[in-house]
Amino acid sequence: MKRTISLVICILLSVVSSYAGDKVSFSFLRGETSLSYVVDWSNMTINGLGKSDWIERRNAEQPDYDAEKEYESELLPRINDFVAKANAEMENVNLFLSAKAGHKYTVYLYPQNIKSNGDNTIECAIKETATGKTMVEFVVNGRGGTFGSMSNLWGDGMRSSGKKFGKFICKHLGYDPSIKDKIDDVFSRVGIK
Repeated sequence: MKRTISLVICILLSVVSSYAGDKVSFSFLRGETSLSYVVDWSNMTINGLGKSDWIERRNAEQPDYDAEKEYESELLPRINDFVAKANAEMENVNLFLSAKAGHKYTVYLYPQNIKSNGDNTIECAIKETATGKTMVEFVVNGRGGTFGSMSNLWGDGMRSSGKKFGKFICKHLGYDPSIKDKIDDVFSRVGIK
């Protein structure tokens, strides 16, 4: 029996240590105060459709709307909601995203899919600006809303992604979250904003 328990403990320790070895390091960001950011919309789909297919379908469903204008002036600017929420979170570690180029590191945001309710997936990469070397890659998934216009729901989803992005950065820079942050995390896990 002792032998079996010892074997189980050894297996568990090896599994845990193998996951610990895959941890992402954000130590290169220590001492930085701002990061440039770039958004690449080229691979984004809306409800699983590419831009032109979505515009065609949206115009057929809602002929009174100008789907091209909706895409350009209501969806794309919602990245500002992402950035504002990410910056609010990263304020805890004195770091923020800037649209200005020229910072030592650049965050590349690759929106992959966004649904009508605002649920979204955004691939993120932090690269050294001068060399283009990828320092770290990760994905954030935002939860959209339930009520409101599609534009408002997209904004809800982008704010959710931005919050998760900011918390992820803070956590990996060693920020010890407050009680409020821990409560927000529990609410987020059960789907409450």
